Amino acid sequence: MRRCCLGWRVLREQPTPPRHQRLDIVGAAAGTVALLAIVTPLMQGKDWGLLSPVALALGRVGVVALALFVFNSSRHHEPLLNLHLFRRRNVWVTQLANFLVGLSSQSLWLLWPLFLFKVWDYGKPAAGLALTLGPIAAGFSTITFSRLGERWNAVGFCRTGAALQIGSVGWMVLTLGTTPNYWFAMAPSIALFGLGWGMCVPLLNSVALKAVPEKYFGEVSGLFNTLRYASAAIGIAAFFAVLTEDSGPGSLIYYQRALVFFLIAASVGFMSLWIPMDRAGRSAS
Repeated sequence: MRRCCLGWRVLREQPTPPRHQRLDIVGAAAGTVALLAIVTPLMQGKDWGLLSPVALALGRVGVVALALFVFNSSRHHEPLLNLHLFRRRNVWVTQLANFLVGLSSQSLWLLWPLFLFKVWDYGKPAAGLALTLGPIAAGFSTITFSRLGERWNAVGFCRTGAALQIGSVGWMVLTLGTTPNYWFAMAPSIALFGLGWGMCVPLLNSVALKAVPEKYFGEVSGLFNTLRYASAAIGIAAFFAVLTEDSGPGSLIYYQRALVFFLIAASVGFMSLWIPMDRAGRSAS
């Protein structure tokens, strides 16, 4: 009761905005259709064929919907995607890296357990324990380097984290086999990837936020998460498009092809972080 009374005395009600926000219905619909039309052919590619009439038709729909989404965002007063934010180099560079790194960041968490189940014949408890190294490493890395990034060069940490992710996926490409060898082939990769993710991804958003005024924080964070989940959907779709066989010794080649795709995406994401960015403080305008 005392806490409630104290809250009434200390907290102040914010004034109602002078005008109501206009929902970007067209942008939301066009963006959803674009993502759905792009991801679906990838997911169903091995059944339909990537060059089948249905896949090509959906691809065209996706391109048209994406063009409408961009056009609408440039004209709407309060768009779902504020294209003006991309005029700031720190914003578009970090969002590009976020998208490229996100292609593998989410998808590998599907590849690992599937490989453990289907190829190494792990049970659910064993697979769950095998994956715990990743969250532990990611949690430690996020807490540690988010604090250090406020004092030192956050971009440098992002680059190092992206490089660790490349090393993680590359190690699996070189060592993964059909014979179970968790502590040599998979454990180092999972731990290293978690460490690199926590060093890179959370700080990318911080670098972008430092480049914009406070009133744009919500839009930049929303854009960051939207692109992250969109890239995850595309990465997972591409994974299943490549994985034409998922169990038995013969499936190893398909898992390796998926890993090579993720390795390329992580490498391009790492290279994008070397595009020069403004190290100045937050913009005042």
